[in-house]
Amino acid sequence: MNTAMTFEEKIRDVKAAVGRVRTLLESRPFDSVYFVACGGSRATMYPGKYILERETSKITADNFTAREFVLAPPARFSERSIVVLNSYSGTTAETVAALRLAKDRGARTVAFTMWPDRAIGEADEVIFYEDEPSNPPPNFLTIFPAVYQVVFTILDVVEGTGWLPPVTQALEQLDGIYARERAKREQELRAFAEQYWQEPIFYTTGAGLDYQMCYIMTVCILLEAQWIHSASFHAGEFFHGPFEVVDENTPYFVTLGLDETRPMEERALEFLLRTSRKVFAVDARDFDLSGMEPRVRKWIAPVVLNRVLQMYGEALALRRAHPLSIRRYMGKMSY
Repeated sequence: MNTAMTFEEKIRDVKAAVGRVRTLLESRPFDSVYFVACGGSRATMYPGKYILERETSKITADNFTAREFVLAPPARFSERSIVVLNSYSGTTAETVAALRLAKDRGARTVAFTMWPDRAIGEADEVIFYEDEPSNPPPNFLTIFPAVYQVVFTILDVVEGTGWLPPVTQALEQLDGIYARERAKREQELRAFAEQYWQEPIFYTTGAGLDYQMCYIMTVCILLEAQWIHSASFHAGEFFHGPFEVVDENTPYFVTLGLDETRPMEERALEFLLRTSRKVFAVDARDFDLSGMEPRVRKWIAPVVLNRVLQMYGEALALRRAHPLSIRRYMGKMSY
């Protein structure tokens, strides 16, 4: 990807790459799709497993951390597999090893990266995404929209459906949705950061795809970028152990989505509101998603939930004078 390209040109390039992915998928039958990466990059591809498992019975789908995929690949993994990888840097050693294993097995490969000219660019098709805080791109160019376009392309190829156009139309609205959410929450975020910036720990809980957004908040924002102790718990597991640590001073983020798993989230929230004074609920019913087709809203809502959770993280980082870019070990020592 030529970094001198305008954002409009990059958007056209991404859409063209998605079209080439469809051609690749149609080139011969496949029976399994594996989404493979590390850390936050793996988490951003979890929607692939989750959505495909619920929308088609014609293929299997799974989500692996890259090193495990290399050391203990699934028995079904073969030349009839599609392996989808994500490496922001383009050089993540475990993910590159997974790519080479996939190619050795004869599987077709698709990769997401910020740097397609690096090792991950050996994939059959590469989709660029942007993540440059100094020059923020349109949100359509970020990782979740890239993943969603590929996931719904896979679904359309397998099932002969027409999901991609309404999903793409919904993803193109993210800038406006995010801007409205930030404006609406501006005072709330400042007050949150001022009151809770010295908290030593935060927990998160959600269900369905929302749980993965809680995982991202925990691992990528609180643990990695803020060095704050944190753990994420699936709302369906909350009452099977994790709720025992809750008291009136336990800070908890709770997500509430629009899909069939919402009752689990509501149950956890109801308990937390009775037992803790530090509960931060983010409810997708508060988002204005009216500009998109009703059938896609439950899938887009987790992406918006992720962004709103990140707003809380950004507010903490500002108040703590601890930029989200600071790392203690990553890129600074061998491990």
